[in-house]
Amino acid sequence: MQRTKQYCDPHLETSSVKADKLDLENGDIYPFKQMVKNVDNNNFFVMVTHIKYPAYDKENPASISPIIIQELLRKQLGYKGFVVTDDLEMGAVSKYFTYEELGVRAVEAGADVLLVCHTLDSQEKMYNGILQAVKEGKISEKRIDESVKRILTHKLTSDISLHVDPETAKNVVGNNK
Repeated sequence: MQRTKQYCDPHLETSSVKADKLDLENGDIYPFKQMVKNVDNNNFFVMVTHIKYPAYDKENPASISPIIIQELLRKQLGYKGFVVTDDLEMGAVSKYFTYEELGVRAVEAGADVLLVCHTLDSQEKMYNGILQAVKEGKISEKRIDESVKRILTHKLTSDISLHVDPETAKNVVGNNK
């Protein structure tokens, strides 16, 4: 098994897994394949990281790769649930693309939920980039509807309670006063 991982802190820089497809499918991908096959896909979601897998996509990290999300995850593995990106403010991707570009690339790649975890400014730039791409026809409303359908299906069919008791939340999460 010829496999090397070049790790960097994804908050700062992207990493790469240098393994061939066979090694990846028998190793890293195998648990996902089994879960997709054996568990109702609406009961979990997949988070795609900013790691590059050159055996599949030489250019893009998984979080903005149509090859990883659409071809591998959705078509080859048959995953029907929703896909979440890792935080798009991380340096692994934000150093190389504007937030407007990142949002468009992630949606085009097939991500359904885009995490932008730290600043309102970044969130607004990403939202406006996606909105502009939809207005210009670069991203179709049909593509947006696909994500909405997956998210709503998860919410409506999962065992997760949609109601929160404030007292229970206070006891579980705590009070940071």
